Amino acid sequence: MTLPAPATRRLFFALWPDPVLKAAIAGAARTPARPHGGRRARDESLHLTLLFLGEVAPEAEARLAKAAAGVRTPAFDLVLDRVGSFFRARVLWIGPSEVPPALPALRAALEAAARKAGVAFDPKPLVPHVTCYRDVRKALEPAPVTPVRWPVRGFALIQSVGGQYHVVSQWPLHNAPVTNVKTVQGTKGTE
Repeated sequence: MTLPAPATRRLFFALWPDPVLKAAIAGAARTPARPHGGRRARDESLHLTLLFLGEVAPEAEARLAKAAAGVRTPAFDLVLDRVGSFFRARVLWIGPSEVPPALPALRAALEAAARKAGVAFDPKPLVPHVTCYRDVRKALEPAPVTPVRWPVRGFALIQSVGGQYHVVSQWPLHNAPVTNVKTVQGTKGTE
């Protein structure tokens, strides 16, 4: 008797905020979103997609997890300080007005990990944002909001199932190595 092949899982890498931060993100987008209508995303689903992978077979997922565990990029802070919309997609988002260099570096490291694991990914450029509302009726030009500081200390592999997201694995980011540090030593007895 032949067993059916294991099902693939729809996966992506993301920044996954903790519940307190998710509530702050949702709160920052609430007031500017009111005149634009739409359906508010559930707080528990808020995330920033780093790299969309699509359908991944179990053996490829195992290789991917191993490669992701080898990602060594520094922790960083991300400031979400503007809202806007992708009107074609009918979503309202919150995102950074300035992208810290560590964010595209993390994306590049995840692309390298996916290649190493032999997993295809969506090559679209990274446009950092958190989708807060769907089915918006009116476009919103980017506008400032009260900043939400996000201390990014890790990333996650997420499974998408019927519009719900489940954390598969999480990995910490690393502090940047200290370089060019001078030690100042006093000299005793000389003046």
